[in-house]
Formats: sequence, C-alpha cells, structure tokens
Amino acid sequence: MKKQIALELTESEAQMLAFLLHTATDQFYASKVLRDRAKISLKDLRTAETVRRKLTHSR
Repeated sequence: MKKQIALELTESEAQMLAFLLHTATDQFYASKVLRDRAKISLKDLRTAETVRRKLTHSR
C-alpha cells in the first residue's frame, strides 16, 4: 500500500528530516534484532532511503 503525503517544508526542515531518516535507517540496517523488534522489513528501509533521496534532491 503506497501513501503519498504532501509536505510543505523549508530547505532546512527537509534537510533535518532527511538526516533523521538517514540516521534511523542506518541503525535499522545495522541491527537485525532492532528490525525484528520494530517489525521493519528491508523493503521498508529501502522505501525510507528513497524518500530521503527525494527530500535531499528536490530542493
């Protein structure tokens, strides 16, 4: 199920959101236990990375 959420962000807000997504995805990639506890799949992490890239390149 794909959902699109329109966000109106300033450039600094978009950068902060991208940084937080990057930090979170790095931690989930590094820890299978954390992924299992949070029930996050690798596909979810790839989706988060795609969103992060769009945030950083859209500005």
